Amino acid sequence: VTRFGRPLFGSRGLDICSADGNKESPALAQAGTDYHIVVWQDARGIDTDIYAQKVSSGGELLWDEAGLPVCSEAGAQEAPAIIADGDGGVIVAWIDGRGSGMDIYAQRIDGEGIPLWSSGGIPLCAEAGDQNEVKIVPDGSGGFIAVWQDERGGDLDIYAQRTTADGSVLWSAGGVPVCAAPGDQAQPTAVTDGSGGVIAAWSDKRLADADIMAQRIDASGTGLWQAGGVPLCDSPGDQTIPYAAVDRAGGAIVAWQDERGDSPDIRAQRVSASGGIVWDEDGVVVCDAPGDQLSPRIAPDGAGGAFMPWEDSRSGEIDIYA
Repeated sequence: VTRFGRPLFGSRGLDICSADGNKESPALAQAGTDYHIVVWQDARGIDTDIYAQKVSSGGELLWDEAGLPVCSEAGAQEAPAIIADGDGGVIVAWIDGRGSGMDIYAQRIDGEGIPLWSSGGIPLCAEAGDQNEVKIVPDGSGGFIAVWQDERGGDLDIYAQRTTADGSVLWSAGGVPVCAAPGDQAQPTAVTDGSGGVIAAWSDKRLADADIMAQRIDASGTGLWQAGGVPLCDSPGDQTIPYAAVDRAGGAIVAWQDERGDSPDIRAQRVSASGGIVWDEDGVVVCDAPGDQLSPRIAPDGAGGAFMPWEDSRSGEIDIYA
C-alpha cells in the first residue's frame, strides 16, 4: 500500500501461498532494497511447519510458488518471528515441538532461500517446560538476541539468548534470565538498545495484579537495570499485552492494555537508556474512550515517538483506531 492509500497489488491482495492446509502467523522483513521475505506457520503436512517466500516490490513471487520450507522437522513448528540479517537474507526464530515440550529454534536463510545453519535449525533453548512467545532483535553485529517466555522453573519467567551470524550461541546454554521473580512473567516484547543489547518489557504477576516491567540486557547478557526489572506501570488493575518501539535515544516506548478503570484502555510509557521513567508515573493515556480499547501494537515514527494502533469497541463493534 502506498502512503496515499493505494493498494499496489490490487484490491484483493497478493496470494503468497495457496498450498493445501491452513497458513497462519505471517511475519515479514525487508531483506533487500526491493524485496521482502515473508514467513508463516504452515499446516500442509502432518503437523505445522515454517515456510517462507520472497516477494519483490512489484508483487512477484521470487521463490517456488508454494514457498520454501524453513523447518519441517517432526512435531509442530509455530509462531515465527523474523528480522533481516543485513546481507539480503533473514533470521527466523519459532516455537518448536520436536522434543518433549515446546522449545525455541532458529534458522538463517540467504536471499536465495538457502538455509545457512544446521538442517532443521539451531536450538536456542531446549530446557524443561515450554518455551514460547519468542521475539528477536538484531545485535548490530550480524547476529540477534531472542527473548521468550519460559516455564522451566514451574511458573513463567523471561529468558534471552544471543546468537552470532554463523549460528553460534554466545550466552549460557538455555539462555540467561531477564527476570525470574516470583509469579508469572509473560508476554515479552523486545527492541534493540542500539549498543548490541536489548530492552525487554513484559507483563508481571509477582504481585496481586499484572504490572508492566522492563530490563536492559547488554551484549554480554548482563542486566543493566535493577534486579527484577524497573516498573513502567504498577497501578491497580491488570496491565497486559505490552509492545515496544525504539525511541532513537537508546531507550524504548512501551504501550499496553490497561485495566485500572471501568474498562480496558491504552497507556504508554517511555524508559530511558539508563532505566529512568521519562513520562508520567504509571504511563500516559493514549486512549480512554468509552468501551474497550484492546491489544495495542506500536511502531517507531522515525522522530523519537511512535504510532500506536489498537482494537476499539466504542461504537459497539470492534474497530481499529490509532
